[in-house]
Amino acid sequence: MGWEPQYPVNFTPDGDTTSQAIEKHIKEISRIYDLLNLLHDWIQNISTVTNADGSVAQSISISLDQNIYLIRFEGSHTSSVTWTVSYSSDGNTYTTYKTIDGTDVSLLLIADNEDGSCNYIKLEATAGAAEDTVNLAIATKLLFEKPF
Repeated sequence: MGWEPQYPVNFTPDGDTTSQAIEKHIKEISRIYDLLNLLHDWIQNISTVTNADGSVAQSISISLDQNIYLIRFEGSHTSSVTWTVSYSSDGNTYTTYKTIDGTDVSLLLIADNEDGSCNYIKLEATAGAAEDTVNLAIATKLLFEKPF
């Protein structure tokens, strides 16, 4: 027998009143926003791509000592810019790609699930048109008040 919805939906399986259940949901949502607000130590605009011939416009490597990184890509250009993101962790190298079109903003989360830390992140950007720029920022620390 599968799950079947019941109406009205019971939001209070623990016997709470409706107001107590709503309060619990609001507290949980607030906790999630508080965790998101703990992003800090952004390195702003560590790389700007300006290139007209389609070659690699920027290549940077960053030495790291944390386990989780959030990379923020922000485009301000007329065409797409593709970033090749390589990172090393526990002797292995991983590569992914992030393409930013126009004025998009995109996030890439790199998490090392092993015991060791991510050793470095190398970012290479190829710009396809004149005066294409991408601003890049990396959060060097993600802090959480409680383990999940």
